[in-house]
Amino acid sequence: MTFDCRVSRLEIPSRHLFYLIANWTRYASDKGKGVDFCFSPSRHVVDKGLRQIVLSVRQDTAKALLASIHSNMRSELTDDEAERFRMAVSAHFYRVFRIRVEALNLTGVTSPIARVSSDGNLTILSGDHAVEILEFLTGIIWKLGDRR
Repeated sequence: MTFDCRVSRLEIPSRHLFYLIANWTRYASDKGKGVDFCFSPSRHVVDKGLRQIVLSVRQDTAKALLASIHSNMRSELTDDEAERFRMAVSAHFYRVFRIRVEALNLTGVTSPIARVSSDGNLTILSGDHAVEILEFLTGIIWKLGDRR
């Protein structure tokens, strides 16, 4: 038997990070750890010493935001629903923190079941959901296509 594969660096754009976190939010319990969004600020701010901004949403709040745009929590989100989730999260952060996250670069997301960064580093935090995590990551790879 032959196994053929290609290993290369995986860069995940911010819109796909939102897609992953939106889908992974469906699997976490309402009482668990929240959802974290890690942003890198503009170069001007980084030059002054601020390297990252981590904003957190309670798990029940993240699920409520998701439920407002996706009624069937058993099915995968569409790209349009993931974009609406991104907009809902952005509006939530503006309401709560007065931060316009659209001006920042999303570099990583953490849910109770997994953490992934824009440079492709993945940490599976819940072995119970490893299959779902890898399925969504594989879907992202297909969406990105072979751009090398």
